[in-house]
Amino acid sequence: MGTDTRDAIVRTAARLFQTRGYNGFSYAHIAEALGVKPAAIHYHFRGKSDLGVAVAERFRERWRRFCASAASASPQDRLLALHDVYLRLAERRLSCPIAVVHAELDAVPEPVRASAIEVLEECVTWLEEALEAGRAAGDFRFEGEARARALVLLSLAQGSLQLARTQGLEVFNATRERLVADLVGATKEDA
Repeated sequence: MGTDTRDAIVRTAARLFQTRGYNGFSYAHIAEALGVKPAAIHYHFRGKSDLGVAVAERFRERWRRFCASAASASPQDRLLALHDVYLRLAERRLSCPIAVVHAELDAVPEPVRASAIEVLEECVTWLEEALEAGRAAGDFRFEGEARARALVLLSLAQGSLQLARTQGLEVFNATRERLVADLVGATKEDA
């Protein structure tokens, strides 16, 4: 039982995490999906909390790869790239992993909670930096602190993702146009 099995367990747990929530799946669900016995999962992850941390780290690594890939883009393109990440989640009917942990915060083990909070802070900081860069370049116009605006944008993305699950992708796609228009200080009527 090597690295491939461990990776398959983490990938499967991540998918279940994003469709069912942390408390909505068990080792039995993973074992069934992979065609292995639950003991194979326990071999790699003593407890679900250990697996939860591995899933959170997987999401953190994916986030960091995204940040690196978008680093040289314009501030507006960085925000649109983040929106595209959420769009891909919406298309696959997956929840944002950060939102899942925050929705179940009191029922998630502390190590998983701490990892999710750290990833959230990285995301907010990244958004804040993109917003400040856009404002400094004159591309974005908004009042107040960039951090507060970053929290609003993240809330909008996560909320739109949830609405898309019941209202369809049209609701989600409408937020992209509104997001850009609000930040550049234009509306359809201004165009």
